[in-house]
Amino acid sequence: MVVLRSAPESLPKNETGHALLPSAITRLGADLLACAAGVFLALGTMMLTLKVFDAGDHRGEGLGAGDLYAIGIALLAVQVVSVRELLSRFSSADTTAPGAAKATEGPRPPLGPIVMYGAIGMAGSFLGGHAVGDFADALVDALSHRGYSEMVGAIIVSLFSGIASYLMIASAHFKKKTDLALSNVSGAVTQMPFVVLPCTLIMMATFARLGVIPHLPHGAVLAIDLETTSVLLLSFPTLLVLWKSISDDGMVSKLETAVMVSVFGLIIYFLVQHG
Repeated sequence: MVVLRSAPESLPKNETGHALLPSAITRLGADLLACAAGVFLALGTMMLTLKVFDAGDHRGEGLGAGDLYAIGIALLAVQVVSVRELLSRFSSADTTAPGAAKATEGPRPPLGPIVMYGAIGMAGSFLGGHAVGDFADALVDALSHRGYSEMVGAIIVSLFSGIASYLMIASAHFKKKTDLALSNVSGAVTQMPFVVLPCTLIMMATFARLGVIPHLPHGAVLAIDLETTSVLLLSFPTLLVLWKSISDDGMVSKLETAVMVSVFGLIIYFLVQHG
């Protein structure tokens, strides 16, 4: 959101003063945002319906392991197709939006350092993930004892867990590498519903079947409560606004930026105040 908010001041603009977006974001990114918005709205509505009418195999208590497998596999399938489309349609083509400055191509980096840094990053993510989890538990407990809701702790933890991505985006932004910054923003937004969420659901289902984590009283794995339903349903308007801003003309205006910041800010406010 930081890069999108400042985009009209730094991205290449056309004669109308609108900031232009790379075509990979306006085409594939918009489709992924629309899919994520639809999935979140459908899942949130389904979970709310199960809870209200005490329906389903688990009497509205939550989603079972089979449900989590189905959702996770479907979302991962979308991610696989999107990556194949990205490589086939934009790997060798000029992905710069019309009117934007063309990037100069330099020599490709060798594969060895990429693999090495990737392995180091995966190891660091594994160790850092455990540290963030321990920090999250301690933070939520401390805030709960002081009368704050769990959502406050979740928002603070999300800021800490995403600091590496924020720094990468800010670095690319200040170096005027706008395509790189926007690609990281788009990837950070779309990887949550199509990589992080499905992998988490599949892991939860697997751990429940193996007995690592306990089932709920009626056999469910993921509880249907205020936190899970509100996250899904409140994600819908944010993704909808992002999709509309990108897909209508492939540009970002100051009005669209104001709308995105306002909607996102109001959602965070209500989560903090009433979560």
